[in-house]
Amino acid sequence: MLVRSFCGRAFVMKAVRADFQNYRLHSLRLLSTQTQDLPKAPQPPGLMKRYEDWLESNFPKYYHRVHRVIVDGSKSTLKDIRLYWNVRKDMRNGRPISALNKEELEVLIQIPQEMGKMVFTTILVVVPLGVYVIVPAIIFLPRLILTRHFWTPDQREEFWSYTIKERQGRHYRPVAQALQEHSIQSPLTYEDLSRLAVNTDPLPDPRSLSFLEKYHLCRAYGILPTFGCIDRLERRTIAIQAHDLIIAKENLDDVNAAELHKYMHLRQLAFWGKSDSEMRESIRRWLNFSTGGKANAPLTLLMYAPILLGGIKEEKPNSVG
Repeated sequence: MLVRSFCGRAFVMKAVRADFQNYRLHSLRLLSTQTQDLPKAPQPPGLMKRYEDWLESNFPKYYHRVHRVIVDGSKSTLKDIRLYWNVRKDMRNGRPISALNKEELEVLIQIPQEMGKMVFTTILVVVPLGVYVIVPAIIFLPRLILTRHFWTPDQREEFWSYTIKERQGRHYRPVAQALQEHSIQSPLTYEDLSRLAVNTDPLPDPRSLSFLEKYHLCRAYGILPTFGCIDRLERRTIAIQAHDLIIAKENLDDVNAAELHKYMHLRQLAFWGKSDSEMRESIRRWLNFSTGGKANAPLTLLMYAPILLGGIKEEKPNSVG
């Protein structure tokens, strides 16, 4: 009898403990669900965000003219450097240039001429007090010290125009005179270029030019006239032709002025004093010459084309920052 009573009490206690454990587990699940449903507390802004908010409130002119330019320009610079090295790596591993998209081609065309300035500005952004060099550069010497990543759209138009004018004045004449010795008079029209594309026999191989003529041909595109500069110019021209094939599929009427300026600058085509519609027409005529025939225009002709279109220029650009 005593044993039976003891066993009954033990069974009851075990059942009570089981019910309590089940209740506790249910309560924990309910509490967990309610906690997940609660809205998360907003994270406090980081130190950089608080600094930028304070700067914009107290010094709005400085914030928009200088600080924002430094931050956005630095981010854009690092992004392009990363993209450039990734593209170069992919191409070394066998990726053809025809597989690159428009942004990758534009980086491949522009970065080699900008790399020195880009590395310089990247170092200045990282090192202590380097910003005190960039700030005067943004205000006084943006064209000479900084790259397009730190320029406004208006500055890009102005500086790119200046660059093409300067190259025309300094480097077109010696190359045009070398071509005259092969009975090719300039300036030519796009129709003349299309006829030359069919028969390129009169065109001299760029590698057969004299040292001085090679120097001016490479400098006409901003390429350093060191050993192998003609090979680098040829690679640039191949990238331009691949870029031509891509934008030939675009509706140029939907392309804004900033993009039109970039397209003209990449091809070293004069665009100052032209309206948007005139630039579109120039690009269409270039594309028709470059890609519109039975075959793409020969690389040798594409290397000479901007000089043949521009002819011998005496104009000297007005100095800008």
